[in-house]
Amino acid sequence: MKWIAFAFLVLLLFSGATLGFFLAINQKPIVETAEAYYAVLSKPEGAEAGPVFIDMPPIIANLRHTANGRLIQLGLTLKTSREDRQEAEWLVPHFTETLHDYLRGLDEREIEGSDGMRKLKADLVARAAAIDPDRTIDAVLIQRMVIQ
Repeated sequence: MKWIAFAFLVLLLFSGATLGFFLAINQKPIVETAEAYYAVLSKPEGAEAGPVFIDMPPIIANLRHTANGRLIQLGLTLKTSREDRQEAEWLVPHFTETLHDYLRGLDEREIEGSDGMRKLKADLVARAAAIDPDRTIDAVLIQRMVIQ
């Protein structure tokens, strides 16, 4: 029993020494991380961080002719960074045109239910990526969708 206690004590001392050694060696990354954290917190006044949201004008389009004269109205918002805002605003008319073509080929059954909404969302993101090779648009948010 004494040997088990002695072996446990030696193992515990060895583990503590090893942990202390690694903590002493790896002090620099902790300091660098802390400095980077405080640099972000102490941005000069007026410098805002975070995403920018660009509201697009409502998009109204006829659905496919098999949809019995149905219309769809989409209210979309684009998410981008502050640095890319101007380029994203420039892409809005191109994105609107692309969406008109896409929406006119949709049938109302394709966007029914939660699966249809997920497919619509994925298609919107894919079309945004197709016109935006620099990926300035981070996300496409659906604010409203009306089918009449």
